[in-house]
Amino acid sequence: MVLYTEIKQYILKCIENKEYNVGFKLPPEREFTEKFSASRMTVRRAIDELIQEGILIKKKGKGITGTYVAALKKERSMNRISISTDTKLLEEYGQIRIEVLEIKIVKNHSVSNKLLNMLPNEELLQVKRVQYGWDIPIVYENIFFPLKYFPNIEKADFHQSLTYIAPHFLSPEIKEKKRVIEVESLIATSRLSRVLHITKDSPILQLNIIVEDEQGRPIYCGKDSYDGNSFKYTVD
Repeated sequence: MVLYTEIKQYILKCIENKEYNVGFKLPPEREFTEKFSASRMTVRRAIDELIQEGILIKKKGKGITGTYVAALKKERSMNRISISTDTKLLEEYGQIRIEVLEIKIVKNHSVSNKLLNMLPNEELLQVKRVQYGWDIPIVYENIFFPLKYFPNIEKADFHQSLTYIAPHFLSPEIKEKKRVIEVESLIATSRLSRVLHITKDSPILQLNIIVEDEQGRPIYCGKDSYDGNSFKYTVD
């Protein structure tokens, strides 16, 4: 067995035997180098692979810097993007609370131009909000609603789930047909680290969502950002 694989298996065995529980901070690298007569590079390779596999996570900050055993990731179905229809999340978190951080009218925005094919002079409502469960931030949303498709929507309406907003405030002649979803792996910016209560440079899973009508025309879009250490995506 290659030495770094032996180190990986040892750490996994410690987790399996509950010697290393969720949230446990791993011993310093030198303890592994001494135990296995290995180089620091070999130890780091073993630990880095476990981080990539989501078994371990790195934390940075005063008094917390180190490598920890990660919690099991919660599954987010690609077919149930809305938290309000995700029974697994609702069972865990109970009541979902939506906090609207910012609402403003924008034109010629880079995101909407790319995802919605908007003309430079067309107005959109850009809405930034966070959804919480038990006061734990689950997702940060950056959503764009073209005013030509949502002429009667009000600021107070954005405290509702998207499953409520779309059918109630879309122009009557427009019907939502399907969602086009792309998942990106990113690194948390300072803003995302603040709103999601995670450390800067933590992994982020971002969903780029485009909602289309029956003619395949994009009618609104959003970027949903989740803590990559806590969530993973599946397809039912």
